[in-house]
Amino acid sequence: MTLGSSMTAFAAPETMKDGTIFDADYYAQHNPDVVAALGTNHDALYNHYEKHGKAEGRQSHMMAADDAAFDATYYAQHNPDVVAALGTDSKALYSHYESHGKSEGRQGHR
Repeated sequence: MTLGSSMTAFAAPETMKDGTIFDADYYAQHNPDVVAALGTNHDALYNHYEKHGKAEGRQSHMMAADDAAFDATYYAQHNPDVVAALGTDSKALYSHYESHGKSEGRQGHR
């Protein structure tokens, strides 16, 4: 039995408008408590991730081994240009790393 909308989650990670990489199937599979409350509707899952999941440390998609230990302090210390633009908020730093930093060859941890 699925709660919420009958629309089910998509099957592949996608880059959202804010640059977050989100895989609704992955998020649903790894967060059965969220599915029990909200169902598998893509938008409901993403909204949960944005409003609660990030702060709770939930993963939005399967991460490569080099992403698993993102260290916001390290990223800030080694990327002063990013700090100058975004400040030191760990969510903003991680979002930058996901949307730009990796492709620019920036390291997310030691």
